[in-house]
Formats: sequence, structure tokens, C-alpha cells
Amino acid sequence: MAQVTFGAAVKLQHCETGKLLHSRPVALPPGSSGLQQVACTAGGSDPQGEWWTFKPKFGYTDAALDGRGVNGGEIVRLEHAATHVNLHSHAVPLFCRPDHHEVCGFGKDEAGDPQDDWRVEVVGPLLSGAPFRLVHMATNVALHSQGCDFPVGGQEVSGFHGRDNNDFWRVVEVRGVAAVTAQVGGMAIGVPPPQPAAPGGIYPPPAAAAGIYPPPGGCFPGVVPGAPIPPQVMAPPGAAAAPQPVDDSSSSSSDSSSSSSSSSDEGGDGGGGGRKGRGKLGKEARQAQRQAREARRRERMAEKARRQHEQAARKDEDRQRQREERLRRKEEKRRQKEAQRARKNEHRRQHAKHSADGAGGGKWEALGKAPPLYQIHAAVGGKVVVGVTAGGECYLNVKGGKGEWTRLDGVFKQAVVAPRASEIWGVTRNDEVFCRSGKDGRWELVPGPMSQIQMDGRRLVGVNAANQAFWRDGRAGEWIPLDGLLKHISCGKHGRVITGVDAMGNGFVRQGRGAPWQPVPGCFRQLDVTPDGSGFVAVTPANQAFYMRNAPSGEWVQLEGAFTAVGSSKRAVLIYGCAPDGKVFRQRIR
Repeated sequence: MAQVTFGAAVKLQHCETGKLLHSRPVALPPGSSGLQQVACTAGGSDPQGEWWTFKPKFGYTDAALDGRGVNGGEIVRLEHAATHVNLHSHAVPLFCRPDHHEVCGFGKDEAGDPQDDWRVEVVGPLLSGAPFRLVHMATNVALHSQGCDFPVGGQEVSGFHGRDNNDFWRVVEVRGVAAVTAQVGGMAIGVPPPQPAAPGGIYPPPAAAAGIYPPPGGCFPGVVPGAPIPPQVMAPPGAAAAPQPVDDSSSSSSDSSSSSSSSSDEGGDGGGGGRKGRGKLGKEARQAQRQAREARRRERMAEKARRQHEQAARKDEDRQRQREERLRRKEEKRRQKEAQRARKNEHRRQHAKHSADGAGGGKWEALGKAPPLYQIHAAVGGKVVVGVTAGGECYLNVKGGKGEWTRLDGVFKQAVVAPRASEIWGVTRNDEVFCRSGKDGRWELVPGPMSQIQMDGRRLVGVNAANQAFWRDGRAGEWIPLDGLLKHISCGKHGRVITGVDAMGNGFVRQGRGAPWQPVPGCFRQLDVTPDGSGFVAVTPANQAFYMRNAPSGEWVQLEGAFTAVGSSKRAVLIYGCAPDGKVFRQRIR
């Protein structure tokens, strides 16, 4: 049997079935990667598709190891001789065996990737006719075949995670680079092991040419790994052996011996004196060597101390820089906090000043595009506003009263709105209550007649024609009676603060449904609580508008102008008013 070499084209036979490893330019069927099919055939129908060439592993030039024998444990590429693709595998399930990996043809000539590499598992050299196994380096699957045929022809070839007899192959025919004859119990003699190609494809690499050993993969016969390559191995055939290096100490000793011998000869009968002179000379030389060694040692110690001093100085500098950086960041944070505290104090001072000055310089802003309204209501947040004209037309605005107003169908005497216009409620002149979901919804009748309603979020309060007060938890709730007789009612703070006006114009407030009513000084036609429950907005029978902060213990501040109705949002900082002529105004209280 002959050893298989790199660069040789071979036919690989599956040991169990006797079929040959084969490929042709046919793609794998749908459900796979679509790369070139690799299968096993009985042979003879396509002889050119049965040849494969042993090449070095990915990253080496193709011809780097041509003529060198392939041994067990080496990493190789198998290139298809006809189509020049590499035998390839990857972690893609085989379309007909999901537990196996796909084996295919990939790349072209030297173009490929590390998943083209296979490890030869055999003891000793790879001999033609001897069974061996190919194991994929990237996924550790073995090249495997069984008696299962592909739909496009050929016995299935796959990558198998396990190990069994279907993993073994043999070389049955070799052509191209001559195989190396095995000697000495099957071991190839005189064949250098694999070495990486130098840049440009030069082989052996310059390091090996310079005598540096070992190259990866093994050693030359008779050479210990790590030792320089002997000149007789490195020298080309017929060249003279390289001169051996000369040891200076030996040469010096030899010269010394010659000198001593000459001195002895010249000394003649005075041999004792010559020996004494030679001993003195040797002692002085040894002393000089010791002194030289001590001087070098001291230099090394001084250099080491200098480096340690420089390193300690660098560390001190780094620590100082870090300390300064920490102090700088701390000072910057302190200044930022002081600036933030100063801004807050200024804001509080301005707020206190405006509170003491009444309306704080705020002025009414006319909403020119608004229709003439006699009733208005603003949702929590102040952006969504709804109002009713004297003729009963209902309008909606979602831009804080500015821009266009949307006309809603129906005729009402009052309307209220929830945040984001999620719900719109209206009361007709017949005291019927309707509700709709947004501006595009449809009005639906809500049981329970009411003459006036008010809402905060999703909580509602209302009074009927008999001045009876009620409370309701959203659209799905029921009207729950409250004690007291009122003609106007309002709520805020999610229904936890309720205000009301009786038939005599007296104002009242209660903290929740179960708390007692407390009087609010003044005479009112309308008394509304702000959405957060911290303020009141009111209109008197004389159309005078007022607001109060820190209700109910604060003081009333009169707003300029005459209004028939008001609405508020955002802790009473945004107030809407309807003038007797129907014009709509807005004022921001600072």
C-alpha cells in the first residue's frame, strides 16, 4: 500500500456500501441551502465527478504541501477535481434527515472558509485501501453515508454527530502526484511535516529556512522539537555541510593551552615558575570576570530601581489626576444644585408675588374662531374644550380653544367633556342625558333625567329639576343620591371634592360623598372646583367672575370683565369665560 500525498487526486469509497463519493453541478433540493450536491454513486456513469484532491487546510496555498504524505490527525481540504468546489459542511439540518448536518460543495479553488476543513482520523500515515474517518473541524460531525437515496439521485451523504461503521472510507484509486511508499512499519520516512505557507505562498517559510524548529504538525526524523534543524537536514542534496559554530570559550581555552604549552617549552628547566605564572594569570582572569558580573548585576538593580521609581511616580500622578477630576465633578454638581435651587426660589418668589397681586397681570385672550357660546367646560389638562351656543348647538375643540371648532350633532343646553375627548356628555332642554365616545361616536341615552351635570375625569355629579343631587362613577355606573338640594353642582380631584349652589345662591363644599357640607362665603350662580380640588372658579348673578386659590380657606380674586359662565383646568391656571354677547375668552393665571 502507498501513502496518499497532498496534491494527489483520489477516489473515496464508502466502506459499508462500496459506493464512491461523487459530486456534480446540481443544487440540493428545496428546503436545503441550495449548494452543490455531494452524494455516493455506484460509479461508472460520471467518472470525472468521482475524483477528489487532497489540499492543505483553509488559509494555506493549494500547492504548499504537494507531494508530502498525509498522516493521521492532519487537517485537510478535499477539492472536487471536476468543479473545483470544496467538500463542505455546516450546522444546517439535512432536508431528509433533520438530525444530520448537510454536506455539500462550496467555494471555488482556493476560495472557501474554515468550514471546508476535515481532520483525518487514522493511526499513522493515510494509506490507499486502509479505512479512515473524516471529521469536520467546525461542527465535529463525521462524513457519513447510509442506504438512503436523494430525490435527485445518489446515496445520501451527511454529517453525523455520533460514530458508527457508516463513517469509514478508503482510497481506492490515486492519480496525479505520486504516492509516497510507506516504509518501516507503515511510517513515511524523510517526508517533512505540514508547515504554514509564508506570505506569497513560499514554502518552506523563512523561519524554517533559517533553522527555526519545530514547524507545526511534527518534526524531521531524528530532530528534537524545539531544537535547531541540523545542517545535514536543512542542506540541499549534494551541498557541503554548513560550518559548525565555534565556541569562543573553547577557542580561548585552546589558545590559552597553546600559549601555556609554549611558555612551558620556552621555560625549559624553569617549569615550576611557568606553572605558578599560569595559575596567577587564571586567578586574575576569574577575578576580572567576577567583577564584571557584579558590575552588570549592579547595573540591572539600578535599572530596576529606576523603573520602579518611574512607575511609582506615574501612579502618583494618575492618583492626583483622578483626585482632581473627582473634586472638579463634585464642584460642578454643587454649582448645578445651587443654580437649580436659585431658579426654584425665584419661581416661588414670582409665584408668591403674583398670588399677592391678584390675577398676576394675566389678561383675557379672545378666541376669535370660537362660536358664540353661553356655556363652556374644559377637561382636565385644558386642551379639550366643549361648549353650547344659545341655540343649543354643541361644539368641540381639542387645541385649547384655538383653531377650528367641530360642530357635533344634536341640540343641548349643556355639555361636558372627559380628557382626550374620550367621552362627551350632554343635557337636552328636556333634561335628557346623552353620552358619546369621542367626536365620531354616536349619542346614547343615559337613564336618569338631569337639569345640570359636571364631570372630572370619569366621575360625574348632577342635579335634577327637583334640585336633588346625584353622584355617578363613569358611564357604566348608576346615579347615587347625595344629600342636599342644589341647582348647580361641580366636582374635582376625582370626585373627592364637591361644590354646589342652592336656589338662594349660597355656596357649599364637601370633601367626598360622606362628608358634611361646609358653606363657602359669597353669592353665586356658578361655583366650580378646579380638577385638582385646590381652587374655585365662580360667577355671580351680576356676571362677575372670581377665582380662589387654596380653597376653601383662600381669598376670592375678581377677574376683569363680565361673564355668564366659566370653566377651568390645571389648578385654575387656565380659565375659559363666556361673555354675555357670546364671545369666548381665555386667561392664564400665573
